[in-house]
Amino acid sequence: MSAIEAGVLKVSGPLTMRTAQEWRQRGQTAIAAGARRIDFSAVTEADSAALAVLLEWQRLAGGKDALSLVGLPAGLASLAELYGVESLLPIAA
Repeated sequence: MSAIEAGVLKVSGPLTMRTAQEWRQRGQTAIAAGARRIDFSAVTEADSAALAVLLEWQRLAGGKDALSLVGLPAGLASLAELYGVESLLPIAA
């Protein structure tokens, strides 16, 4: 499930290999509609496919400074660090 409120895409549920294509499309739609902040606080599960989705959304939005990611799950942040891509993600406080 996702919702867009005031330029914020709220991601909930799993963001995994099983759901990555669906989330990629939802994010595309949200970014095209003007969403520039993505809230992950309701994500229940994430894997390395989530990183690919995040990087795709970032590319679609126009680069690192075009998006702001909030509520990133600790496990997903750890994966980004493990793969050496944490500096590519616009993680907001």
